[in-house]
Amino acid sequence: MHINLSGKDIMTIEAFVAKTLGKEFEISLDKLFTFSSVLHRSEDDDKNKTYFCSELAARLYKELGLLD
Repeated sequence: MHINLSGKDIMTIEAFVAKTLGKEFEISLDKLFTFSSVLHRSEDDDKNKTYFCSELAARLYKELGLLD
């Protein structure tokens, strides 16, 4: 995949990295079989959010508008 990044995209990536830096990586059966909407998460939920690799990449793609 080739993506042309604008200055705004780079700022979005930097903000995402800063927001997720130091977060725990975790996979569980709950996480695999449960959908949790980003529309209904609180700020505390975001602070305690853990990711697994593909979820982290997908979240960044969403932040960049590459995924719905």
